[in-house]
Amino acid sequence: MPTSTPFPVRARRADPHGHMTVQEMLEYLRDKYDGFQNKFVGGTSTVAQGNTTLVVTHSLGTPTYSVVAVPAVNPGGNWWVSNKTATQFQLNLAVAAPVGGVPFEWQVKGA
Repeated sequence: MPTSTPFPVRARRADPHGHMTVQEMLEYLRDKYDGFQNKFVGGTSTVAQGNTTLVVTHSLGTPTYSVVAVPAVNPGGNWWVSNKTATQFQLNLAVAAPVGGVPFEWQVKGA
């Protein structure tokens, strides 16, 4: 069952400073959103023609993350992700990249 986000303050109907309560809640939500947004990094990288691997560097900076990668063209065989570190992961192709290489769109999401 999903949990709800607890707000730091509660608005009261007769509060003459209710606008400040609204401001506090907006700032709280901004901070929560920024924290969530900073857990994602993405980009595009290409395995060059004739190669079977590419090391991708990202700026997430945490060793616990998941990778979603999608080839923009048919790589001609299987592909997978390996060798994850806090700032890098490796894209692997089962067969050498064809003429023009194999571009991948990727995104990493921190835990």
